[in-house]
Amino acid sequence: MSVVRLGSVGRAAEAHHISQPAASARLRQLKRQLGVPLLHRTPQGSTLTEAGALVADRARAAVDAAAALAAGVATLRATADSRLVVAASQTIAEYLLPGWLVAPRRAHPSLGAVL
Repeated sequence: MSVVRLGSVGRAAEAHHISQPAASARLRQLKRQLGVPLLHRTPQGSTLTEAGALVADRARAAVDAAAALAAGVATLRATADSRLVVAASQTIAEYLLPGWLVAPRRAHPSLGAVL
């Protein structure tokens, strides 16, 4: 995808902090695994073959799905590990704080223990 966006294997390699030969080797390996040519490479730059465009579209969908899964799992972890720490001085807050602490639990019974 970066090759298409940036126009060349060299620029894509640079964007991903790898050498151009390493990027070319990865592309050759992918071509061997898939059994179809993915790029038209010329001195002016690189463009996708028809098969390359199809592979790029499918890869983009897979990457997007993986990102959505990772975000969902991160949300689950954050929710499971959520805690609220509250401190108050011995002023009027000692009279108001108990009501403030139970209000979220009343509004959302699924919350864990408040105290």
